[in-house]
Amino acid sequence: MTYGIRWDYTTPPNYHKIVSGLDVLTGKFIVTGAVPPLFPKATGPSGYFNTPRNGWQPRFGVAYSAAKNTVFHAAFGMFDDHNNGLIQGNQGIRLAWPSASSAGFPNQDIGVPQMYLSALPSAASIFASQALNATASYGAAPDNKIPYTMEFNLGVQQALPASTVLRVDYVGSLGRHQYMVTNANTALYPGPGPILDREPFPQYGGPFQFEWNEMPTAYDALQAQLRRSFTGGLEFMASYTWSKAMAWESDPYGSSGGQIPNFYDLSSNWGPTGFSIKHMFVFSGVYQLPFGHDRKFLHSTNDFVDAFVGGWMAGGILTADSGLPFTVFAGGDVANTGSSSQHAQQVADVNPYAASHQAISHGLQNWINPDAFTNPAPFTFGNVRENSMFGPNYTDLDMNFSKSFPVKEGATLEFKGELFNILNHTNLGLPDSTVTSGSFGKITGSNGTGRVVQFALKLNY
Repeated sequence: MTYGIRWDYTTPPNYHKIVSGLDVLTGKFIVTGAVPPLFPKATGPSGYFNTPRNGWQPRFGVAYSAAKNTVFHAAFGMFDDHNNGLIQGNQGIRLAWPSASSAGFPNQDIGVPQMYLSALPSAASIFASQALNATASYGAAPDNKIPYTMEFNLGVQQALPASTVLRVDYVGSLGRHQYMVTNANTALYPGPGPILDREPFPQYGGPFQFEWNEMPTAYDALQAQLRRSFTGGLEFMASYTWSKAMAWESDPYGSSGGQIPNFYDLSSNWGPTGFSIKHMFVFSGVYQLPFGHDRKFLHSTNDFVDAFVGGWMAGGILTADSGLPFTVFAGGDVANTGSSSQHAQQVADVNPYAASHQAISHGLQNWINPDAFTNPAPFTFGNVRENSMFGPNYTDLDMNFSKSFPVKEGATLEFKGELFNILNHTNLGLPDSTVTSGSFGKITGSNGTGRVVQFALKLNY
């Protein structure tokens, strides 16, 4: 049994300048220094963020030998992500007063300069109408907590005859205060007319991206592994995982950042993440080829022959999974709220997949049934759930071989060859999932690359 506890204390960044932003959770415009006449004194801490103090991380683990060949094990731990909090704090709120928005300097990367110190542009020309007002084009919650996960597992490991070991585990994880980027200050409700009239804080400008450490996540998996070693130099391992990963937002750092359709109903976007794979099987093995000294064949060869035919090792990895999930999107801001990436409307009792989607092998193919989805009615949100559809499965076989040649005492030269996707199998990518697209429902690309072969020499001394 092992146990312990850890506490991380991290202070917010110091920008050494006045920065500002809107906290849309309270309506408070935060400025980190006095900016008369609008703000005679600072309205927030010098680092914009208040110091989080939730860095407690307990650990507990236990293993029990129930029988000669049977071991049960379990563990629980909390792990924070304070480093990510520091990085996002430094990167997110980096824009200075007066507007927490980027200044526009067009046409600067040209051969002939058009701006001179003797005739600098006015602030109004740089920030347009926002020059002398408190406006926001980016913001963050000043009371962000440190993101953390609660990870736990429970399993059994059983030794079987013939040098075989079976292991079965339940693995889970619950995330709290995870980093997310949402479109904030959007219209409070769908409807016609100007979005500004329905915004909670129209005086600070239109919708903008808002950083908030508030997202929950969840991961559950059944993991099974079978490992066997043979006396002839052969080893293999087979692994299977049945899992599901859930969140409000799949990838706040990438292209999907800000893709929650309705800021005022975040939980409605709860669904599988973009990397949630339901079924995955991996088979790997390594084999010491039976040629050369101390091997079954050609063991009586001289040292010169053994240097070329003996000591070779070969291995391979077969990976197969059930495919990645994706969301079917509407064509634009149908709800008229200023929120991006709104979801489509799914037609009831209609198969969402094309009739032949399971038989696809190559080329331009239909994967989604276009009759199953449509744009939502004007000024409404669609009923499609986050990542409710799944793309084609994925299969890949990689091989490798290697041999070490003695160069001198204490030094060897290793030759290695690696073949990725050795069968040159085409794995199809995800389909076009925007209902208004001309290629909606069709797969037009691949996932991964074709066959790749590479060789390497490595000197070890």
